[in-house]
Amino acid sequence: MTLNAALTGIADGNGRYGVHGYTHSFTIGADVETQVSAPDHSMKVYRNGSLVREMPIDAGSPQFPSWDGTMAVMDKAPEVRMTSCSVDITCDPSNPNFYDITLPNDVQLTTSGTYVHYSTGDPQPGHSYGSHGCVHLSLSDSKWFYDTSRWATDSHTGSPAVTRPVTTATPTST
Repeated sequence: MTLNAALTGIADGNGRYGVHGYTHSFTIGADVETQVSAPDHSMKVYRNGSLVREMPIDAGSPQFPSWDGTMAVMDKAPEVRMTSCSVDITCDPSNPNFYDITLPNDVQLTTSGTYVHYSTGDPQPGHSYGSHGCVHLSLSDSKWFYDTSRWATDSHTGSPAVTRPVTTATPTST
């Protein structure tokens, strides 16, 4: 795809005018969708309508549900320090919901702290509500998802109360 922006002489509304145009070519990737079913503890990645990978997950709890709806991969990092204080859960170390941990393979979905990642507290997901809203994968699945996820792709996620499949971060390669 090519974008041609003919901006020469175009006013910006503040008394300035474009001095030249721009042309930018880019490629749009495959149609990739990742469906997460929190009640079924599963995540399925589809590429152009075909299932690429299915992975067991754990997601938020009734007390700390995962966000529901369409999102985008905002960022990713090989490690992220996650704290219960930073997401307004608790800053009290004696509280059972307190955490302060650095985790690998982090794909960020929201500014409020929703990630798809591995969790040392939930190393074999697929059986419970094991997070404060994030989607947990096994170490190998989180590495695969991290390696294949791309920034700014459409994504969806759902809370444990959701009974229909929903989507989370969207990788663009296998």
